[in-house]
Order: sequence, then structure tokens, then C-alpha cells
Amino acid sequence: MNHIRTASRLFGESLKTVCDVDPDRAAKVRDAAPKAAFVNDPRRILEDPEITAVIISTPAETHFTLAKSVLESGKHALVEKPMALFSRQAKELDELAQKNNRVLMVGHLLLFHPAIRKIKELINDGTLGKLQY
Repeated sequence: MNHIRTASRLFGESLKTVCDVDPDRAAKVRDAAPKAAFVNDPRRILEDPEITAVIISTPAETHFTLAKSVLESGKHALVEKPMALFSRQAKELDELAQKNNRVLMVGHLLLFHPAIRKIKELINDGTLGKLQY
């Protein structure tokens, strides 16, 4: 739901459609993105020529197949991490995006969050002590 809320705030009425295979989530989607349509078949997204970009926030084992379908349909893709389960799949997606002149991006949203940046600063300047793992 985080991606839906964020996309709704950023894009407003431009957020056209949300897809979830669980129809019970429709009410939550309507609360988060009241202007967006709700569908439970990803093909509806892929076949809609008005949709130019897709956010994939699904179980990791579905990322490769969905991202590949999105890129093959001529749309840009933001894929939640991991982009794929195997490096060969990630390479294939990258090559497909380049071939189709599409943006393929992995979601590293918290990387730029102020709290994460502050923690990094505290680690780097030694305030938190020696990092051990």
C-alpha cells in the first residue's frame, strides 16, 4: 500500500489503475487512491495503451516475469527489490529495457530517507561505534 499512497500523492489523477490479484484489497486501494481504477488481472495493465509506467510490488518470485511482461508491452518499470532472483534474469531485464528504450528501476526508496542518511552519517563519523556484523 505504500507505493499506492506515494504514487497517488505524486501523480494524483494520473495514477490510472491499481492491480491486485486479491479483490478484497479493493476497498483499501480506493481509500489510498480514490481516482484509480482497481483491476485484479495484470493483463489489463499491460494491454492499456494509456498506461506508460508500472510499479511492481509483488512477491519476489514474480518480479522477473512481471517486469519482463511490462517491458515487452512497451512500458517503463519500477520493480521493488530484488529486481530478480537470479543475476541472469536481472541482466535479461536490463538488456530488454535497453533494447526497448525503457526505464527499468529498482526501488531503493529508503536509501534516500532522512533517517537512513542520518544513521549512515552516525556510523561513518564513529558516533555509533564500530560497525560489526
